[in-house]
Amino acid sequence: MKRSYPTVLLLSGVRSNHGLDTSLTTGFAGTNKANGNIFTIKAKGGQSVSITSFDINMDGPPRPNPAPIEVHVLPGIDPGYYDPSSPYQLIYQDDVMGQGRGNVTTLPDFSSPVVIPAGATYSFYVTVANLQLGTHLWYNFGSGVGNIYAQDDDLEIGEGWALGYPFLGYSAPRKWNGKRKANV
Repeated sequence: MKRSYPTVLLLSGVRSNHGLDTSLTTGFAGTNKANGNIFTIKAKGGQSVSITSFDINMDGPPRPNPAPIEVHVLPGIDPGYYDPSSPYQLIYQDDVMGQGRGNVTTLPDFSSPVVIPAGATYSFYVTVANLQLGTHLWYNFGSGVGNIYAQDDDLEIGEGWALGYPFLGYSAPRKWNGKRKANV
């Protein structure tokens, strides 16, 4: 039997069809850590939203830095276990210098924005891509996978999971710490 626990994240960099850059923060006061977090973003308000980047809550020195960071996306809601029949797409991969727990670590813009159609929900997996490094992302406990813990007029961020790399040991409910950047 697999157990699941929700995760919380912060997002920044979102764009809509209006062409306005916006950001939405979930907080950086994480008290728990894991290699990665999965969370959902839903485009609301009748418009598509383009996710351009994230700010994350990542360990800094003396942890190994820079550390390899990956961002994956899956249209729909992650089922709470790795399912190779509905694979995530890798959208970002690079070594990142963490700024330390509670501080903003900014990821560069994705090479192509992730466009979430109006009314659709996408799952994002942000992770340190090396389980052995000991570098972590920070998050908070949540109350239920899928519960909305941050929103604005354009999107909703839902609780998800904390897990190891790659897609190991889903624990829910968790709230990702971060900021989404978008254009609406």
